[in-house]
Amino acid sequence: GYVLVCAHAWGVNLGSLPPASLRLALPGSTTAVIGRSHQGFFFEGLLGAESPLVTCISRAHLELSPAAAGGRVGTVEVGNLSANAVLIGGKTLSKGERMEAQLPVDIC
Repeated sequence: GYVLVCAHAWGVNLGSLPPASLRLALPGSTTAVIGRSHQGFFFEGLLGAESPLVTCISRAHLELSPAAAGGRVGTVEVGNLSANAVLIGGKTLSKGERMEAQLPVDIC
């Protein structure tokens, strides 16, 4: 599987949160959708349920899939399902775009 680790959240002192609350475990063998509708508890736990920043995370924001057949080990395909642009390893991914990324990779 995969583990997403929150390394930065605007206006949040991550050091004050329990380490387990910064990690989101995902299956590695199937496609996973990441967003407020799927892991609302995770994002609300990081930002606070009443934070206006929670709405910056779409209900279905990203899709992570195992690499296509023949892909390198440790590679995932990332799809942006959101109108909000996403940075994958420093490259902008607009809504509907997909790209392969070698793990570990920064997702912003």
